[in-house]
Amino acid sequence: MQITGKAQITVVQAEAWATKQKATPEFISLAALYWREGSLRGIRPEVAYAQAAYETWYGKFQGTLNASFKNPAGMKLAVGQSDTNPASYKRFPSWLEGVK
Repeated sequence: MQITGKAQITVVQAEAWATKQKATPEFISLAALYWREGSLRGIRPEVAYAQAAYETWYGKFQGTLNASFKNPAGMKLAVGQSDTNPASYKRFPSWLEGVK
């Protein structure tokens, strides 16, 4: 699936999809950020939002990270560090920065 280009669904449709998947309210609210930031960068927001859903288990963060990291992509600080060590992952100061 191509990640560059214009959105092929609306933010309202994305929020409805996330709601149907039983996403957290916080995750659902991130859709607006993906649509705004994606359009500014030529990124299809629905693709990035779906990837974030996969990475965060719809905002439930059932792996090493939790929502306090504001890291919806699971970005690590350095290659080669343990996937199970929270210190291996980037912490963002806001959801806006994490989505960017």
